Amino acid sequence: FAAIRPPGHHAHPGHGAGFCLLNNAAVAIRYAQQQTDAKVLLVDFDAHHGDGSQAIFYTDDTVFYFSTHQYPGYPGSGTKDEIGQAAGRGYTANWPVPPGSGDGEILPIYQDKLPQIVDWFQPDLVVVSAGYDLHQADPLTQLQMSTAGIGQIVSLICQLNLPVMFVLEGGYNLTALQESVAVSLSALTS
Repeated sequence: FAAIRPPGHHAHPGHGAGFCLLNNAAVAIRYAQQQTDAKVLLVDFDAHHGDGSQAIFYTDDTVFYFSTHQYPGYPGSGTKDEIGQAAGRGYTANWPVPPGSGDGEILPIYQDKLPQIVDWFQPDLVVVSAGYDLHQADPLTQLQMSTAGIGQIVSLICQLNLPVMFVLEGGYNLTALQESVAVSLSALTS
């Protein structure tokens, strides 16, 4: 679990955006691939779509980008028809959810869709853009995930039985951020 700031998933090749300077998850993925030629599943549960992460891997069939996020909302990308291009076509899956969505709408995506993608893609490693602004108390978004629901997302990711790395992304209510990181660490160490 990399508890680092600033967040990174809006950073594109060559420029930062949306509080992000460097795309921390992308750096970690490329480093891992230099060491092992790993196929990597990048899971992004931040309330905002990781447009930078998607752009970096959009034509790459060695990284599958999977995102749940509030839509409409910043940065305005992440529709279901954004699925990748060239060699990367079919290696991007966006699950936009409307404002007000919470445990009942978001958890089924992780229960049903994520295992299907893992079965098909067969990744060697999972990197998670862990944005805790999906919490119901966050002031910058309108998603309604509970702390327990966030813990369930992390548990479902851990149940994939793959090496996993979490990189901190958004989260702007300090109490909700603290609670969300605590349940994540608990799930990671169970």
